[in-house]
Amino acid sequence: MSGRFFYWLVIAPTTETVNFCMAEIYHTGNNLYINPTYVVSVPEFGGNIHERSTAQEKTKENLRDNRHKGQLSDKARMRMKNSLNWLCVSAKAKRVWCKRSNKSFWFKISFLTLTIPPQSEKQITSSQLQVLLHAWFMYAKKYFYLRNYVWKVESHADGRLHVHITSDSFIHYRRLRDSWNQLLKEKGFLERHFEKHRNYDPNSTDIHAVKDIKNIVAYIAQYMAKKTSLDSGYSGRIWSCNYNLSTKNKCSVNISADELSKELRAFYSKDFRTKRIMQRNKKTGIEKCVADLFFMDGSLWNLLKGTKCFKAYNDKRFRIRNDLPDIPPGYYEMDFELSHQVKLPICETETNIPKIGLTLCAPLLSSEQSLNAPSAELSTAKQLQLMLVGI
Repeated sequence: MSGRFFYWLVIAPTTETVNFCMAEIYHTGNNLYINPTYVVSVPEFGGNIHERSTAQEKTKENLRDNRHKGQLSDKARMRMKNSLNWLCVSAKAKRVWCKRSNKSFWFKISFLTLTIPPQSEKQITSSQLQVLLHAWFMYAKKYFYLRNYVWKVESHADGRLHVHITSDSFIHYRRLRDSWNQLLKEKGFLERHFEKHRNYDPNSTDIHAVKDIKNIVAYIAQYMAKKTSLDSGYSGRIWSCNYNLSTKNKCSVNISADELSKELRAFYSKDFRTKRIMQRNKKTGIEKCVADLFFMDGSLWNLLKGTKCFKAYNDKRFRIRNDLPDIPPGYYEMDFELSHQVKLPICETETNIPKIGLTLCAPLLSSEQSLNAPSAELSTAKQLQLMLVGI
């Protein structure tokens, strides 16, 4: 019975009687959680898994009060660093031409700051800042082609709020300043500046120069993940990012028990630095391994070519660069005559389909499927799908 383990579980109810039972637990494989700087391998087990302890349930109750009180937790800083790392490793170098100097330069990452000018009475609230940020991001997505970004809110010594934004899109400093000042003017936050300087063009934005910094990823991650100086009463979001960089869109792959030796062989070579994560039982004092941590960098990823981990890593970078969501397993079509959704299989060749509208993204066909399927027998929806994906 290879791969199967037997443990004696002691169940202690409220009475003094102690019951013993035999539980069979077997190893089903490992889940690899992939990040640009590290990979975590977590073993998965099936069978009779014990339930959560009373202490774990109590900790879960404490976590329901998740107010940040103006500070980033260690977990939040780690999530933000991961988002920044995905942004930096996925960004492509772009050439930008400068009209003033009649020269071009290479550009990859931008580091911007949006500042709230001093106000006459009191500083703006977190809800007012969220309204401004939402409006500016909608404008930037439309006119600056902003797709991938990470932002964080901080405050000056006098209490004025400002926002740091890291992105892979190039935004000219003049257009950045005009767009932000226009929003501030519409909301009435430039009146004090106008009374003093008789214009609505304060120096409310800044673009940090990062082209001469050797390790841009480490510099930006350290700058963005530092402790905030926000007031404890600040109730809005401190940081966020777009969905492709979010932890809600994690990069992971499941490795079955039969494939473990092949997929993880490269990780245990001398080129990789590893760390075993142990967990100690408070009652018995027994330690067990809960995960393996493999530290990565840009050169080590090439040693994993041909593995599922390397493919998932490259697929994630491709989706970020091209702003593509995860492909659903199938697609739904709406039959307006029947007024309900009908899920059609990928190989559907029915030609007599009634009035149909596409409601979700159609999955991409592989090159082999597209070559073997005759175009004459494809339905109208399938022909539309082939046109959309350019096959």
